Amino acid sequence: MPGKDERRTPGEYILIYSGLALIFISFITFLYLIIPDITNPDRITALGDQVSGFSGIFFNTFAIYAIIFFILFFSTFAIFSLFYRNEKLSMGFSEERNRKFFGCLMIYILVQLILSEVVSYFAPQYSSEFPFNQPVPIQNFILSYQSLLEAALYELLPITIAAVILSKIHGTPLLEGLRFYKMNAAEKHVVSVVISAIASALVSTTPMEFITAFFSLLVLNEIFLNFGFLKAFLANFSVELLNIALIVTKNNEVSIVLAFFLFFLGFLGVYSLVQMGVRIPGERPDASIPDSADNTHQPPNARKAIQIEPFIRSRCPECGQATYHIILPNMDMQCAKCGHELDRNAIGETNIVIDMRSPSKF
Repeated sequence: MPGKDERRTPGEYILIYSGLALIFISFITFLYLIIPDITNPDRITALGDQVSGFSGIFFNTFAIYAIIFFILFFSTFAIFSLFYRNEKLSMGFSEERNRKFFGCLMIYILVQLILSEVVSYFAPQYSSEFPFNQPVPIQNFILSYQSLLEAALYELLPITIAAVILSKIHGTPLLEGLRFYKMNAAEKHVVSVVISAIASALVSTTPMEFITAFFSLLVLNEIFLNFGFLKAFLANFSVELLNIALIVTKNNEVSIVLAFFLFFLGFLGVYSLVQMGVRIPGERPDASIPDSADNTHQPPNARKAIQIEPFIRSRCPECGQATYHIILPNMDMQCAKCGHELDRNAIGETNIVIDMRSPSKF
């Protein structure tokens, strides 16, 4: 995330920093409401009794502490993964994919805003049902817990099963098949739709519940398949806790600002949809780079750039990026991000030095 990238547009800056603002507001809201309970065993016991009485599941003191620990652990780790850029690790990814994640997060907010309007029109009694009819601390715990539970039961478990099935169909090793990002685009969409439909049918008793659950899970499953478990959990957690923040805020001016911010995020969701929709399939990421197959009007010794993603370890020693342009005819490597050029035979030795100086942490 952090770091200078001159190719960012103003819209991308707004998208990224609005997403970060949403995540930190949500995380601080959770801490603000849960810390008084953590520091007071009596309040934790009371919280467990209240939640158990309404949910039908017994939550003792140990269970409450354990759930809070897991929520804090995964939310903190998910936030950290936004800043730790390492596409080879499941918990971190490149800056380009970070931008795409924030775009999908805004689309998820847009979907939730639309669904909330639909629900408030067709099923206004829904707001008086559990946990929305409970005090804010209970809502804070239940909605945070549900975010983690949904990511595990409705996304991680079924998508893992789907990945195993696809690995058998393709004849790939099991561990290779469990890398969800190895699925092609069509497989991801099919898996997302099927799992969302099955999960929604299992948890819904009315058509309205099915519709709201299906579209919510559909976007979360797309986030999961493209960005991983942590990002899907973080998206759901952030949106739920922003709604809690709106309830907690007693200052009218702050409430208005938060409400405006929520609808602004929905507008960014529209912007993200437009950005995704206007892309032409097969369009080159940099139109200024001539295509390698187009040799018309090119001098015999002209330098041409072909973008590749090498399968070898070849990170740029300047910025760490792993995507290069190959400069013809001498086959030198030019970093697609910072423009640093290296002889094709020199970069392997350079990376060995980098790894010895800064080995992988995970």
